[in-house]
Parts: sequence; structure tokens; C-alpha cells
Amino acid sequence: MRFANPELLFLLGLVPVFVALEHWQYKRNKKKLRQFSEAIFWQYWVPQWSPWRKQYKVVLVSLAMALMIVALARPQGKPIQKEVLRKKTAIYFVLDCSASMRAQDVTPNRFLAAKTAIREIVSQFPGKQVGLVAFTGQANVMCPATYDHKSFLIALKQIRINALPQPGSNPAAGLVLALKKLGEIDGTAKAVVFFSDGEDNHGKYLVPLAQSEKNQGIKIFCVGLGTLKGARIPLGKDFWGKTQYRKYAGSYVKTRLQALEMRKIAKISGGSYSRWTEGKSDFRKLIVTIRKDSKTIPGTGKIWAYFEYFPWLVFMAFLLLLVEPTISLTGRRRYE
Repeated sequence: MRFANPELLFLLGLVPVFVALEHWQYKRNKKKLRQFSEAIFWQYWVPQWSPWRKQYKVVLVSLAMALMIVALARPQGKPIQKEVLRKKTAIYFVLDCSASMRAQDVTPNRFLAAKTAIREIVSQFPGKQVGLVAFTGQANVMCPATYDHKSFLIALKQIRINALPQPGSNPAAGLVLALKKLGEIDGTAKAVVFFSDGEDNHGKYLVPLAQSEKNQGIKIFCVGLGTLKGARIPLGKDFWGKTQYRKYAGSYVKTRLQALEMRKIAKISGGSYSRWTEGKSDFRKLIVTIRKDSKTIPGTGKIWAYFEYFPWLVFMAFLLLLVEPTISLTGRRRYE
């Protein structure tokens, strides 16, 4: 047996806490009753009270809690290989991590807006392979194509501005690496989702790359971050809490959205271009397009499925909670 979410088993520690609190409350009530009257008169105040029935009720609720917690951890049986119809799609996200992505002409800044958009898009494609490439002056695979979206989102969360050692902005390097990794995956519909402000200080234009990949059927979807007006690049805050901005030759450096190359490669590859503005981006069409491009491969998709025990545990906990209210706290004690 294995658990899909073993980290949740620590919640079982709440069960003895619950039992201890119930016991403390019982002792507290009993102490108050003793202060109120002599023991000889208890049977007149609570003539049919049964402490054992109270314990039965606590045991039932405790067992129900334990079963629900174990169910949350999702106990699973032996894996079984199943043949299913699968829509296979591989998507590589390319994220610009250069310093210009700190600009705040979109909310909260270009880089964090891109991360938000990536999380939203990934959430719309459960069961699809997703990978992540980051680039500055160089490019690196931060997460290879995987069906494990939790691992992907962890890798995405850990990326920072200037995460790679070589500074600058070389979008061609990021695109080349993503296309290379997609080329190693067979039997799937493939797409690249490219997030950048379009700045390129390496002079390697993207259009030839898009033309070479057109025949391979890899579509490139670009999301431009920034405004045509542009914004200064924040570097952080000084000792007094005032934001400092990048300067060159005594003047503030201003970065603007450069969308021309991204528009071209999107059009050539059969993808689309959208611009993130005011915290929003028109990438709903992007999601719809990728869905349409997904392939169905009948009879060839095989997955390992685990038998899930949690429905039975939830059912047993439900039965215990149904039985608990039927147990009365009063017994059949007789007194004279």
C-alpha cells in the first residue's frame, strides 16, 4: 500500500488532542457538579447519566476523524496498467528572466504577471505534459516535460529574476532549447508558450527559428509583457526604503515592450500573439487553440492506475457519524 499524500498523515495527531479535550471537559463538568452538591444527591440531579455512553460517542467521533484523515492521504493499492484513449499534448513554457522583467508597467511587474499567467494556463490542461525553460543571456531547462504538474509549479515558484549566471536577454536561446526538447517527444501535439517583453541584446532574430519549425507542426504562442510607453527597471530599495532604478551614463534606463518579432514568429508558426495589459491577457483563445490541436490516439495510451481506498474510508467515517447521534447519554440507572 502507498499514500498519494503521505504528508497529510501528520493530521492524525489531532485525534488524541480531541480525545484529551473531551476528557478534560468531562472532568471539568464533574468537578463543577461536586462543588454544587454532595455526591449523595448526584443521582437526583442526573438520575440516568451514563459516563460509558459518553465514552462510546467520543470513540466513534475519534475513529471517524482518523478515517477521514487517512482518506485525505489517499491510500492506494497495487498499480494496474490500463489502456485508455488519451489526448496527448506537450507544452513548453519559455519564461524571460532578464532584469527588464522587473519593470512595473504591468501589475505587479512583468515577471510575476508571467508566472501568474503560466499557472492559469497549466491549470486548464490537467493530464498534459508541461515543461519549463528560463532564459537570460543563456537558457536552461528548469523542468523537463512532465505529467506531474505539482513538480512543475514548484519549479516555477523557485525561479527568480537573473536566475541564470549569464546576464542579458537572449530569447532565441530559450526558444531553441524549448523546440529541441519538444523534438525529442514523439506522438504528441506540441506547442511553445513564450513569455517575454521582447528585448533582445544578442541580435539573434527569432523569425528564422519559427520558419524552420513550421514544417514540424510546432506552434508558438507569444505573450508580450509591458507597454509601449515603457517603465524604469527597479533594482531594489535603499537604506531609507526608497526604490532605486537602473541608470546608464547618468540617465534612467527605460524598457519598452518590443512585440514585432514575437508577432512574426507567432504568425509564421501558426500560433498567436497576445499582450498582457493591466493584469489581464487575452490568452483564452490560446487555451482553446491548444485544446483543438490535441491528438486522440485510440487504443495506444497506457497508464498506471492505482486502486483508491479513500471512498471506502469516507463511507465508513460517514456511517460512524450517523451512528454517533443515536447513542443517548442517558442510561437505565434506577434509584430510590
